Formats: sequence, C-alpha cells, structure tokens
Amino acid sequence: MSPASVYRELPPRAELRDLLACRWEQHVAPARRQRVVPDGCVDVVWVAGRELVVAGPATRAMIAALPPGSTTVGLRFATGAAAGPLGLPLTALRDARVPLAELWGAAAVAPLEAALAEAGSAPQQLDLLERALLARRADTPPVDRLALAAVGALGGACDTRARDLGPAGRARAAGLASVPGHPPRARDLAAALGVSERQLLRRLRTAVGYGPATLTRVLRLQRALRAAWSDPARALSGGLGRIAADAGYADQPHFARDCHELTGVAPTTLLRGG
Repeated sequence: MSPASVYRELPPRAELRDLLACRWEQHVAPARRQRVVPDGCVDVVWVAGRELVVAGPATRAMIAALPPGSTTVGLRFATGAAAGPLGLPLTALRDARVPLAELWGAAAVAPLEAALAEAGSAPQQLDLLERALLARRADTPPVDRLALAAVGALGGACDTRARDLGPAGRARAAGLASVPGHPPRARDLAAALGVSERQLLRRLRTAVGYGPATLTRVLRLQRALRAAWSDPARALSGGLGRIAADAGYADQPHFARDCHELTGVAPTTLLRGG
C-alpha cells in the first residue's frame, strides 16, 4: 500500500547553498490537512500545482489543505538568508503567506507560474524555482553575515562564510554559541559581534523576521521535535523528558507549554500526526 503522504528534502544546487537550507517535495494521495510548525525559515512554495506563494517566518502553526493526488514543491531559505532575494525586511512577512508576484512583480512571476504548471515532474519544478532564484542574485544585496552569525550563536546553523566579521568577530560569536538552555543574552551577543544591542535587534529582525527571544524559542522547539521525530515510538513511550532536557527545556512540562503555544497542540499530538 502506498503511503498517504511522502515528503523528502533534497540539497540545493551548489550555486545556492549559501541561501537555501534545502529544496523539498511532498506528494499526497488522499486529501490532507497538514500542520506546518514554526522553524525560523521562509519558503517559496508551488502549492499543489495551483499557486506560487511565500510562507513567511512563523510564530504559530498554519494548517495547509492539500488536495488528493497533489504534489507540492518548495525552496526553503536558510534562517536569515531570505530578505535580500525576496526584496523586503522579513518582519513584513511574519506569520504571513503571500503570492510571490506581490514581491517580485507579476511580469516576472507569471511566466514562471506558467512554466511550473506545464512541468511534468517535481524535479523539473524545483529546477525552475532554483533557476528563477539564480536569475535574481545579481540584483539583490548580499546576505547579512552578522545576522547569520547571531543565528548560529542562538542555536541555528552557523554560517562559516561570515568573512566580513573578521576572524576575531567570528571567534567571539562562536564562543557564545548557544548551550542548550543557556542562549546568550542579546547585549552579550551584540558586544561579541561589535555592534550595539539596538543594531543587532534591527538587523536580526530584518533578516529573520523576529528578535532573539522568539528565534531562540523556535530553534529550541525544532531541536526537540527533530529528536522526537527521529524515534517517535521511543518518544511516545516515555522519552519526551530526556528529549526536552537535551533540547534545552527546564523540564517536560516546559516543552509541552512551549509546543502548545507555538504549534497549537501537545508534542504527543504532533508525533501522532495531529
């Protein structure tokens, strides 16, 4: 029997590895209502062969309705890397889902949507999306490497190419990298990166969509959920306490409260597909 839903992540092409965390595709058999939880990222998504949208940085879960037999594909930007290519501060996209045409213009997006609709497979659609992103690179500002260094210090993926910080700045940021449960304070992180706290907050909100406190909560939740989903049976049979502690929560109730606030349901409900 074929699975009801198949989701897989793929590495981006080499020219886009500094911008993208992955490209992904999902195929569903029966109609599906799917809970999409906050992850600190922004996605460009061709939804079920019908619309091209941008899913902004989330602070709460969104329910996506996928029709039967549909395929959805997307490009997921690395945390902090989407503002330049999309052309606006990510605070404007917080908890939002907007047509890509509103950001890139209908003249640029209409031919892309037509090509996506005609493409015969998910790999072809992903190739079209990546080519469209590559075509915009020359006209977009570079990624804010200081913001990416802050993301790494707060528990996200560290960017080893933050050359404009200099060796000393990179070393100071790496030294503050988040120990689970003990993320650096904003003022300490700002001092390590050689900027004021106000400038750090502004640049992080522009690049990520929210400040360090919210980002820390989202990244901590993702650490816990990744561990739980790697072995759902163990997690559901009593392993959530250890998972919560390893992710940086004070205890399992702390994890449960944070999960409910950010996703709308308890961790056990998520693990059971709710």
